[in-house]
Amino acid sequence: MVTELGTNASATTYWVAETDGWKVVTTIDIVFERGGDAEQHAVARFSATLRPGQVELISVPHAIGQQQRVLRIRRVGDRIEIARVSGSSV
Repeated sequence: MVTELGTNASATTYWVAETDGWKVVTTIDIVFERGGDAEQHAVARFSATLRPGQVELISVPHAIGQQQRVLRIRRVGDRIEIARVSGSSV
């Protein structure tokens, strides 16, 4: 599942059931100078094993004064919910 986190950031998430919980892997891609000759990517990968009721929060860097972009990954029963949620504006 791909989630847009803003004009220059996206998250790709997949998950698989394992014996100790659902393994969730998220790759964040932040693009600088999009579409230009100097386009660069900052990529980070996060992995967690979630049991029912557990939550993983991943925040993306932001400029001072802008709303922080946060991806919430939550295990609810036998499914995974992914949502963008509000963060701080500091």
